[in-house]
Amino acid sequence: MNRFFLYVLIFAGVVLVSSCQNDETTYSEQKEEERELVSNFVKRDVVIRLDDKVLAEFGPISVLTEEEFLARDSCTDVSKNEFVLFKNTGVYMQILRKGTGRRMTSGGKMKLVCRFWEYNIRGDSIQQTNRFANQLPEVFTVSGSFGNLMSQIDLAIPSSSVLYTAYSDTSVPSGWLAAIPYLRLGRQTGEEQIAKVRLIVPHGSGQSHAKQNVYPCMYELTLCETD
Repeated sequence: MNRFFLYVLIFAGVVLVSSCQNDETTYSEQKEEERELVSNFVKRDVVIRLDDKVLAEFGPISVLTEEEFLARDSCTDVSKNEFVLFKNTGVYMQILRKGTGRRMTSGGKMKLVCRFWEYNIRGDSIQQTNRFANQLPEVFTVSGSFGNLMSQIDLAIPSSSVLYTAYSDTSVPSGWLAAIPYLRLGRQTGEEQIAKVRLIVPHGSGQSHAKQNVYPCMYELTLCETD
Protein backbone atom coordinates (compact mmCIF):
# COMPACT_ATOMS: atom_id res chain seq x y z
CA MET A 1 0.00 0.00 0.00
CA ASN A 2 2.80 2.42 0.88
CA ARG A 3 4.49 1.63 -2.43
CA PHE A 4 1.23 2.37 -4.26
CA PHE A 5 0.95 5.79 -2.68
CA LEU A 6 4.61 6.43 -3.48
CA TYR A 7 3.92 5.74 -7.17
CA VAL A 8 0.91 8.06 -7.03
CA LEU A 9 3.01 10.85 -5.53
CA ILE A 10 5.74 10.37 -8.13
CA PHE A 11 3.18 10.44 -10.95
CA ALA A 12 1.57 13.59 -9.54
CA GLY A 13 4.98 15.24 -9.33
CA VAL A 14 5.77 14.40 -12.94
CA VAL A 15 2.40 15.82 -14.08
CA LEU A 16 2.99 18.99 -12.04
CA VAL A 17 6.47 19.55 -13.49
CA SER A 18 5.20 18.89 -16.99
CA SER A 19 2.35 21.32 -16.48
CA CYS A 20 4.73 24.02 -15.24
CA GLN A 21 6.97 23.49 -18.25
CA ASN A 22 4.00 23.82 -20.59
CA ASP A 23 3.03 27.09 -18.90
CA GLU A 24 6.45 28.57 -19.55
CA THR A 25 6.56 30.65 -22.72
CA THR A 26 9.80 30.59 -24.66
CA TYR A 27 11.39 33.78 -25.97
CA SER A 28 10.65 32.60 -29.51
CA GLU A 29 6.97 32.21 -28.61
CA GLN A 30 6.93 35.65 -26.98
CA LYS A 31 8.37 37.21 -30.14
CA GLU A 32 5.78 35.44 -32.27
CA GLU A 33 3.03 36.76 -29.99
CA GLU A 34 4.48 40.25 -30.36
CA ARG A 35 4.52 39.95 -34.16
CA GLU A 36 0.85 38.96 -34.08
CA LEU A 37 0.01 41.89 -31.81
CA VAL A 38 1.65 44.34 -34.21
CA SER A 39 0.13 42.66 -37.27
CA ASN A 40 -3.36 42.90 -35.78
CA PHE A 41 -2.76 46.45 -34.56
CA VAL A 42 -1.87 47.83 -38.00
CA LYS A 43 -4.98 46.22 -39.53
CA ARG A 44 -7.63 47.52 -37.16
CA ASP A 45 -9.32 50.75 -36.12
CA VAL A 46 -7.53 52.28 -33.14
CA VAL A 47 -8.60 54.81 -30.53
CA ILE A 48 -5.95 55.79 -27.98
CA ARG A 49 -7.21 57.55 -24.86
CA LEU A 50 -5.75 59.07 -21.74
CA ASP A 51 -8.53 59.33 -19.18
CA ASP A 52 -11.37 60.97 -21.15
CA LYS A 53 -9.15 62.58 -23.79
CA VAL A 54 -8.67 60.99 -27.22
CA LEU A 55 -4.97 61.24 -28.14
CA ALA A 56 -5.17 59.45 -31.47
CA GLU A 57 -7.83 57.85 -33.63
CA PHE A 58 -7.12 56.15 -36.95
CA GLY A 59 -8.07 53.23 -39.17
CA PRO A 60 -5.92 50.47 -40.67
CA ILE A 61 -2.37 51.46 -41.52
CA SER A 62 -1.07 51.54 -45.09
CA VAL A 63 2.48 50.21 -45.01
CA LEU A 64 5.21 51.64 -47.25
CA THR A 65 8.48 49.91 -48.02
CA GLU A 66 11.67 51.86 -47.39
CA GLU A 67 12.15 52.13 -51.17
CA GLU A 68 8.68 53.66 -51.62
CA PHE A 69 9.28 56.00 -48.70
CA LEU A 70 12.59 57.30 -50.08
CA ALA A 71 11.12 57.67 -53.59
CA ARG A 72 8.53 60.03 -52.08
CA ASP A 73 11.19 62.31 -50.63
CA SER A 74 10.91 60.59 -47.23
CA CYS A 75 7.24 61.49 -46.80
CA THR A 76 4.23 59.57 -45.47
CA ASP A 77 0.69 60.54 -46.51
CA VAL A 78 -1.15 61.12 -43.23
CA SER A 79 -4.54 61.24 -45.00
CA LYS A 80 -3.94 57.61 -46.03
CA ASN A 81 -2.44 56.73 -42.64
CA GLU A 82 0.82 55.65 -44.24
CA PHE A 83 3.71 54.32 -42.16
CA VAL A 84 7.08 53.21 -43.48
CA LEU A 85 8.34 49.86 -42.17
CA PHE A 86 12.07 49.60 -41.46
CA LYS A 87 12.62 45.90 -42.03
CA ASN A 88 15.88 45.57 -40.12
CA THR A 89 14.29 46.65 -36.84
CA GLY A 90 10.55 46.16 -37.39
CA VAL A 91 9.95 49.83 -36.49
CA TYR A 92 7.06 51.59 -38.25
CA MET A 93 7.21 55.38 -38.67
CA GLN A 94 4.72 58.03 -39.74
CA ILE A 95 5.90 61.61 -40.20
CA LEU A 96 3.09 63.95 -39.18
CA ARG A 97 5.28 67.04 -39.58
CA LYS A 98 8.85 67.19 -40.89
CA GLY A 99 9.59 70.23 -38.75
CA THR A 100 11.53 73.38 -39.42
CA GLY A 101 15.13 74.54 -39.43
CA ARG A 102 18.16 72.32 -39.77
CA ARG A 103 18.55 68.59 -39.99
CA MET A 104 21.05 66.61 -38.00
CA THR A 105 24.05 65.58 -40.09
CA SER A 106 25.42 62.04 -40.00
CA GLY A 107 28.32 62.06 -37.56
CA GLY A 108 26.96 65.16 -35.87
CA LYS A 109 25.44 65.85 -32.48
CA MET A 110 22.21 67.49 -31.30
CA LYS A 111 20.56 68.19 -27.97
CA LEU A 112 16.81 67.72 -28.30
CA VAL A 113 13.68 68.33 -26.25
CA CYS A 114 10.76 65.95 -26.63
CA ARG A 115 7.13 65.64 -25.61
CA PHE A 116 5.69 62.16 -25.99
CA TRP A 117 3.14 59.57 -25.07
CA GLU A 118 3.85 55.84 -24.88
CA TYR A 119 1.06 53.35 -25.60
CA ASN A 120 1.49 49.71 -24.59
CA ILE A 121 -0.04 47.78 -27.50
CA ARG A 122 -0.35 44.55 -25.53
CA GLY A 123 -1.87 46.31 -22.53
CA ASP A 124 -4.04 48.60 -24.71
CA SER A 125 -3.27 51.60 -22.53
CA ILE A 126 -1.11 54.70 -22.20
CA GLN A 127 1.90 53.71 -20.13
CA GLN A 128 3.97 56.91 -19.90
CA THR A 129 3.59 60.53 -21.02
CA ASN A 130 5.04 63.96 -20.35
CA ARG A 131 2.23 65.83 -22.09
CA PHE A 132 0.77 67.26 -18.86
CA ALA A 133 1.30 70.99 -18.34
CA ASN A 134 3.14 70.49 -15.04
CA GLN A 135 5.72 68.14 -16.57
CA LEU A 136 9.04 69.04 -18.13
CA PRO A 137 9.97 67.62 -21.55
CA GLU A 138 12.59 64.96 -22.05
CA VAL A 139 16.01 66.42 -22.85
CA PHE A 140 18.55 64.16 -24.50
CA THR A 141 21.61 64.25 -26.73
CA VAL A 142 21.78 62.31 -29.98
CA SER A 143 25.12 61.65 -31.66
CA GLY A 144 26.80 59.34 -34.13
CA SER A 145 26.37 58.31 -37.73
CA PHE A 146 23.01 57.46 -39.25
CA GLY A 147 22.35 53.78 -38.77
CA ASN A 148 24.36 53.83 -35.56
CA LEU A 149 22.94 56.71 -33.52
CA MET A 150 23.32 56.87 -29.75
CA SER A 151 21.37 58.84 -27.16
CA GLN A 152 21.82 60.03 -23.59
CA ILE A 153 19.17 61.58 -21.34
CA ASP A 154 20.16 64.84 -19.65
CA LEU A 155 19.99 64.06 -15.94
CA ALA A 156 20.74 67.52 -14.58
CA ILE A 157 17.36 67.13 -12.88
CA PRO A 158 16.78 63.32 -12.83
CA SER A 159 13.20 63.59 -11.60
CA SER A 160 12.29 65.71 -14.64
CA SER A 161 12.76 62.73 -16.98
CA VAL A 162 9.67 60.53 -17.22
CA LEU A 163 11.67 57.87 -19.07
CA TYR A 164 14.43 57.71 -16.47
CA THR A 165 11.97 57.76 -13.57
CA ALA A 166 9.98 54.90 -15.11
CA TYR A 167 12.78 52.70 -16.44
CA SER A 168 16.03 53.74 -14.68
CA ASP A 169 17.76 53.93 -18.05
CA THR A 170 19.69 56.94 -19.34
CA SER A 171 19.06 56.18 -23.03
CA VAL A 172 15.89 56.77 -25.00
CA PRO A 173 14.41 53.83 -26.95
CA SER A 174 16.54 53.23 -30.04
CA GLY A 175 13.31 53.07 -32.07
CA TRP A 176 12.89 56.81 -31.50
CA LEU A 177 16.18 57.46 -33.27
CA ALA A 178 14.88 55.96 -36.53
CA ALA A 179 13.07 59.24 -37.16
CA ILE A 180 16.04 61.58 -36.63
CA PRO A 181 17.58 61.49 -40.16
CA TYR A 182 14.29 62.51 -41.79
CA LEU A 183 13.31 65.49 -39.62
CA ARG A 184 14.13 69.17 -39.41
CA LEU A 185 14.79 69.73 -35.74
CA GLY A 186 14.83 73.50 -35.34
CA ARG A 187 12.59 75.51 -33.00
CA GLN A 188 9.20 76.77 -34.13
CA THR A 189 9.40 79.93 -36.23
CA GLY A 190 6.23 81.78 -37.18
CA GLU A 191 3.70 79.31 -38.53
CA GLU A 192 6.26 76.55 -39.07
CA GLN A 193 5.71 73.87 -36.42
CA ILE A 194 8.25 71.52 -34.87
CA ALA A 195 8.69 67.93 -36.01
CA LYS A 196 6.07 65.36 -35.02
CA VAL A 197 6.12 61.61 -35.63
CA ARG A 198 4.36 58.41 -34.66
CA LEU A 199 6.28 55.18 -34.20
CA ILE A 200 5.40 51.54 -33.60
CA VAL A 201 8.38 50.07 -31.78
CA PRO A 202 8.90 46.34 -31.09
CA HIS A 203 10.64 45.34 -27.89
CA GLY A 204 14.09 45.02 -29.44
CA SER A 205 14.12 48.76 -30.17
CA GLY A 206 12.11 49.76 -27.12
CA GLN A 207 12.71 50.81 -23.54
CA SER A 208 14.16 48.41 -20.97
CA HIS A 209 10.82 47.17 -19.57
CA ALA A 210 9.55 46.35 -23.07
CA LYS A 211 12.79 44.50 -23.80
CA GLN A 212 12.50 42.44 -20.63
CA ASN A 213 8.82 41.62 -21.10
CA VAL A 214 8.69 41.42 -24.92
CA TYR A 215 5.91 43.81 -25.89
CA PRO A 216 5.53 46.54 -28.53
CA CYS A 217 4.66 50.19 -27.94
CA MET A 218 3.36 53.02 -30.06
CA TYR A 219 4.75 56.52 -29.54
CA GLU A 220 3.85 60.00 -30.61
CA LEU A 221 6.76 62.43 -30.35
CA THR A 222 7.32 66.11 -30.94
CA LEU A 223 11.01 66.91 -31.27
CA CYS A 224 13.14 70.01 -31.63
CA GLU A 225 16.62 71.26 -30.82
CA THR A 226 17.22 73.08 -27.56
CA ASP A 227 18.14 76.76 -27.62
